[in-house]
Amino acid sequence: MKSGSLFTPPPPPDELDKFYAEVIEPDVRLSTGGKGADRRSDKLGLGAGVVVSVASVLWFTGLPAWLYGPVFVVGAALVLGAIQLRMGGSGMTAAEIRDSVVKHLANYCELEYVKLPDREAIVERFADAGAIAWTPISRHEDLCYGSQGSVEFEFVQIIGGVIPSRSGVKWLGLPIEKLSERYTVDGLLVRFTLSRPFGTSLTVSNDRRLADRDNKDFEICELLTPHTGDEAFDDDFRIVDEWTEEAREILTTGLTQALRRASKNLGPMIFHIDGSTAWVHVWVVGDMYELTSLGSALKNQSRRISAIMSTPRELAQAIGQL
Repeated sequence: MKSGSLFTPPPPPDELDKFYAEVIEPDVRLSTGGKGADRRSDKLGLGAGVVVSVASVLWFTGLPAWLYGPVFVVGAALVLGAIQLRMGGSGMTAAEIRDSVVKHLANYCELEYVKLPDREAIVERFADAGAIAWTPISRHEDLCYGSQGSVEFEFVQIIGGVIPSRSGVKWLGLPIEKLSERYTVDGLLVRFTLSRPFGTSLTVSNDRRLADRDNKDFEICELLTPHTGDEAFDDDFRIVDEWTEEAREILTTGLTQALRRASKNLGPMIFHIDGSTAWVHVWVVGDMYELTSLGSALKNQSRRISAIMSTPRELAQAIGQL
């Protein structure tokens, strides 16, 4: 049987598929904890009636289709939304759905989860990374923490954007005055607490916003190619400041492979280690945690969030082997 045939059976469900089917989906689709689903459905239905009536009048008067066609489309969308609310059995808003999914996946990934509505708590908790400045599009922050072997870690998931505050001195080892205004901390910010300190500070990154490699005039920081022996890592990542023997001892094959996997799965990143603390900031690319649908997209979005939330543990395992 040829690969890709219509008769090729789908792969068996993995553990995450089972968790989604048994825990996440029933909670979202069947939950009665939300409020106002019927009222919202009634309002959508009323709006649909008005819109369709207007479109019908335009049609009966003989106006061209380009005038009443879009109105019919809007009416159909409102009808579909009303039906979805009625049949979905869930009164959750999109934000409530997202929070529910994140909470369940934190449990799946064996993490402690805390919803942090107070941004000042985040600023204070992660102050040793650098000063954070919020932007108008910043929204949705979650705190998770756990441990892997001797390494403890905690991370915050951010949707929208924040930038390192200009009142600070450095951000993850990078001088603030050399960072551009477009440099944000979207996605994932992780702090790892190691069991022993390292006597050197090291920052590596494959974030193209730090430098235009084809034009040194646009380089924000002085970046050098590391020589770890991992050719794929050396081709993609750059080290800030200088390449030393101490840096070679930190960037072992296990760690470089873990950083490459995380970057491939999520997006560009910075890895910074100083003493007994290590940091990873990932600029997550693509649809992160903003759940836009109650339909088939929810499963893929849940898998994406799971990949983000499981990354800190995978990195902690590599860091713990240093």
